[in-house]
Amino acid sequence: KAQEACRNSLQRLGLRQLDLYLIHWPALPKKPHASPLHRRARHETWKALEELYRQQLVRAIGVSNFTASHLQQLIEDGIDMLPMVNQIEVHPLYQPKETIDFCRKHGIVVEAYSPLGGGSASNAARASDGEVDGTRLLLTHPSVQKVSEETGKTTAQVLLRWALQQDFMVIPRSSKPARIQENFDIFDFELSEEHMRSISELGEGQKFCWDPKGVS
Repeated sequence: KAQEACRNSLQRLGLRQLDLYLIHWPALPKKPHASPLHRRARHETWKALEELYRQQLVRAIGVSNFTASHLQQLIEDGIDMLPMVNQIEVHPLYQPKETIDFCRKHGIVVEAYSPLGGGSASNAARASDGEVDGTRLLLTHPSVQKVSEETGKTTAQVLLRWALQQDFMVIPRSSKPARIQENFDIFDFELSEEHMRSISELGEGQKFCWDPKGVS
């Protein structure tokens, strides 16, 4: 199915090759999180992605929302190549250290989605009728605002720069041209060690998007 889906996508896009192809979620739909079928499906799907890579239909293959445990299982089950990317939620309020450390140890690029906290579209925001908004919490946090004042950059630029200096690949989302341009303008400054430390100390466990930890 993965190979068929990739070829269908290429046909619809009118392309010969995709830059990056990911397994988006570590679980099958409509199955209990404890089901052993998830592990088998992850392995079978990964083997299909390896074949797509060998056929040069994709330039890179990876996973998304995989924990360190999911990655370790993939290795144990037998693969020819490691994921090149793991796309996970990362921002100063949620830093999944075990998964990040595993990726770094094995040369897997961490691609940080929701680097500004996910905003009003996140699972937590929708579940709380907008009360739990990670982006609002981050952009208005006193520590982030202090660094913003000291660097002359916006709070969003400070947060994205923090992620870049952690060697994360970041994918901020916006539909507003001015915001998109603002997100690009983060390569003309650096955060000091003190700035990095103050932002990193905001927290480790406040997650706003999907949580894969319960998936076997």
